[in-house]
Amino acid sequence: ACFESLCIRAQLDSFWARGKGTVKGHVSQARFMKRYGKALGCVPMPPLGPFRLGQHNGMLQAILLEMRAMEPGRKGKDGETVQFGTARNQRATTTVLWEASPASGSDIVLSSGTVKGRYIATMCPSEGRWYSLFNTGITVRMGDVVHQDRAYTLEVVHAIIAMFEDQFQREGYTMPVRDFEAAIFFIASCMGGFRGYEVVWTDLGALRYDMEYNEDRDDQSAVIWPVTGRFKNEKGRWNHYMIPIAGVTGSGVKVFEWTQRIIK
Repeated sequence: ACFESLCIRAQLDSFWARGKGTVKGHVSQARFMKRYGKALGCVPMPPLGPFRLGQHNGMLQAILLEMRAMEPGRKGKDGETVQFGTARNQRATTTVLWEASPASGSDIVLSSGTVKGRYIATMCPSEGRWYSLFNTGITVRMGDVVHQDRAYTLEVVHAIIAMFEDQFQREGYTMPVRDFEAAIFFIASCMGGFRGYEVVWTDLGALRYDMEYNEDRDDQSAVIWPVTGRFKNEKGRWNHYMIPIAGVTGSGVKVFEWTQRIIK
């Protein structure tokens, strides 16, 4: 791959950072600006190019990432390249090398006296505006867009739970353990607001204790879901957390009943 073709490829990737609706809106407004400029006898837009061919604005760092993304993957299948999650490590290395180089001496630290209030104005090429657009675009093109917190629709939630409920009514407690686990994993993650991996941090002993306590009091209004581990925004501390979940949700999901089943 030649330098010029990689420049074009990186620039095309940067185009992917904008949604179609955003581009359409800008084009519409640009047409108005052109018409108003003609009426006023002036040019209402700043110079839009051409940019000189070179490695400024993070172009070289973008090209390095493009080349890394074209490397063959470990599986050895014909035509398969490394995943974006692997290729993007190139940016992290670029940034670290910048911070370790004499060039980073031009960076300016803006501080309010605390670590949280500290900002760094940097000239690092892989931290610039154009590179950020490129990074968003190549992520979209390579299919590495992940939305961990995107919710299921209510209809999908009820359909999946109905599938498990139908199986339980047919098989009862002979229902395979894996299916039980899948059911409670789904219900807990959706109703408790957990990311998937956080569900497996459940303290089963504490959950059993709480369920027995509620059953003794004949109180099915809620499930207190206990989890143990390190969570975001908790400064890396290992701790125990109790997450309250309605026993029966507003849409009718029977969380308490399913929790009883898995405990038994």
